Amino acid sequence: MAYLVFDAGGTFTKYAFMNENTDILERGKLITPDYTTGTKEAFIGMISDVIERYKDRIEGIAISMPGMLDSDAGYCVTAGYLAYLCGTPLAEILYERHQIPVTIENDGKCAALAEFWKGSLKGCTNGAVLVLGSGVGGGLIIDKKLYKGRRQTAGEFSYVAVEENRKYELDGYWGMKSGFQGFAKRVAFYTGEDWEKYDGLQLFERAE
Repeated sequence: MAYLVFDAGGTFTKYAFMNENTDILERGKLITPDYTTGTKEAFIGMISDVIERYKDRIEGIAISMPGMLDSDAGYCVTAGYLAYLCGTPLAEILYERHQIPVTIENDGKCAALAEFWKGSLKGCTNGAVLVLGSGVGGGLIIDKKLYKGRRQTAGEFSYVAVEENRKYELDGYWGMKSGFQGFAKRVAFYTGEDWEKYDGLQLFERAE
């Protein structure tokens, strides 16, 4: 059996054609529609173009993405950096277009599931995963199962307030302070450059 899997981030959307043993057979990367100027239609169109290339070889589609997600319904309650997907029944839309089963899950929770299955949390009863990317994500394993909580937001670290006097500003939250934007602003503080001209790859190349 083979599947098409996506990891939709604030900067890039990565995808892989993968078998049930998690062997990556093919992979690629696309630029995610910008969170300030992008649209739901642009994002869905980007995903659909990839699906069309693989649709005759896959039995299912899995999408890892930011935000508060109802994974049972395939619905984006919120979508983190991909705010244009807020309120979107993404799995249903993609299924209607391609007639292939689709599942969605929060990216931090996907990371926790992956680490529990194949990685650093393998064999653990309880554990936590922290994801540093465009924002800060996370996932919890409790009693050897993914823990979502009543509102499916357990393990979401982005909105932990880290500055008491700025708790009503985005920069006062961990996701912005310690995600890419906070990283870029910190670098720009020392270089005097415009932080908005940076991308993550460029900054890590400089660090090297």
